Amino acid sequence: MNIYYTKVESISIFVLDLLNFYLYKKNIIYNFENGLLDQIEIEQYKGWGKFLFQTYEEKKINDLSLEIAFAFREYQMDEPFLKSYVNYIYTIEGGTHVKGLLKGLKRALTTYCQQYKPDEVFEFSDDSLRKHLVASIHVQIKQPLFHAPTKNRLVNPEVISLISDFVSKLFLHKLEVDTKEADGLISRFKVWG
Repeated sequence: MNIYYTKVESISIFVLDLLNFYLYKKNIIYNFENGLLDQIEIEQYKGWGKFLFQTYEEKKINDLSLEIAFAFREYQMDEPFLKSYVNYIYTIEGGTHVKGLLKGLKRALTTYCQQYKPDEVFEFSDDSLRKHLVASIHVQIKQPLFHAPTKNRLVNPEVISLISDFVSKLFLHKLEVDTKEADGLISRFKVWG
C-alpha cells in the first residue's frame, strides 16, 4: 500500500490502523522508506506551522550507529513529539540517547548565543526545548542496557557524550550558516525582564 502524506490520508490511515488493532489484535508495523525523516515530515503535515532547521543524519560513532531526525516547530506545543528507539525497539521513556540529543542541542544553542548574542539572556531547559522540538532518534548498540525488562528506557551512560558531541557540532554549524533562522529560533528562549 502506498502512503501519501496528506492530512486526509494520514487521518484515514490512522483510523484504519486503529480498527485493525482493535478488531483483529494485530500489531501495526510502520515502514518509513526514508527512515526517521518520514516521521518528522508526517508531523509537519499536521499543520502546526513551518519547521526550522529540519535535519536528518546517519552516523557511525565507535560501536554506535546513530540515526537522527529533528526540527524545531514555529509554535510551542504542549505535547512534544520525541520518539526514541534502540535496536529497533521503541523506548517509550527515552533514556540516555535522548539525554545526549537534548544536551547536544542545548550546548549548540548556548555556544551560539555566547558567540553572537553575549548581551542577551536565554534559558534552554529540557522542557522548553521539547515544546518546540520534533525529533526521532534511533541508536544501534551491541550491548544495550535497559532500565527494566520492558525495555522502556536506555541506561547506557557512554552514549550521552557520543551523541551530544555529534549533535552539538552538527547543529552549531547549521545555526552559524543560517543566522536569520537561528535568531528566530533563539528568540523563543529569550528571558525578558
